[in-house]
Amino acid sequence: MDNKYDLVIGPVADDDIIVLFRTFINGLIDIDTLIKELTDKELTDQYSFHTEKALQYLKEV
Repeated sequence: MDNKYDLVIGPVADDDIIVLFRTFINGLIDIDTLIKELTDKELTDQYSFHTEKALQYLKEV
């Protein structure tokens, strides 16, 4: 396990995103359509806590 970073934050790649990229890679849509579809999607972020140090900052609300 790589603990280079305590906390990693980034967009969640859900199944819809994967389908979009596969459709593009398979040549069924062009780059403009891919960009439009990705722009129209409401993406959420995910948080990945990689170390005990990072976990110490979690607070119950």
